[in-house]
Amino acid sequence: INSKLSINNKNLEIIEINNISYNNKLFRLISILQFCLILSTKYLFLFKKNKYIFSTTPDLIVSFFSTYLAKTFKIINILEVRDVWPETLITHKNISKINPIYLIFLYLEIYIYKNSRVIVSNLKYFKIRLKELKIKKKFVYLPDLNVLKFNRKKSKIINNKKDKINFIYCGID
Repeated sequence: INSKLSINNKNLEIIEINNISYNNKLFRLISILQFCLILSTKYLFLFKKNKYIFSTTPDLIVSFFSTYLAKTFKIINILEVRDVWPETLITHKNISKINPIYLIFLYLEIYIYKNSRVIVSNLKYFKIRLKELKIKKKFVYLPDLNVLKFNRKKSKIINNKKDKINFIYCGID
């Protein structure tokens, strides 16, 4: 499904990539790999004509792949971090730090952070994680709307100084 959106007289194209649905870990992995395959074939032209990519980390494989493509095509990668992978695996799945899955995800995590221009997160103390990994990147803390006591009936666009990236933050509380 493709749609167009106009903000400040600039047209944004929204492309939804439909990949298989999943109900278990194996099909989730297949779905992730299918997404990467579709992105790198059918939609590769997007990387050739755009200046920015906004990738997110609920899934490190897709984020790694989009970061790799951004680096390949010299696109500015802005990374949104929602969860600290692979540390989440230790906490929720009881995986050891010497487990090969943990080590693979740690490699992906470091690669993604090092190859992103800016890291944006709603995790207030995420900068601590960057220090643990000895990664120096621009970090922007963007709190959840609940923390800001945001009034949903009013909307506003926050513009920064010239030559800064401006964001419209949308989310569900």
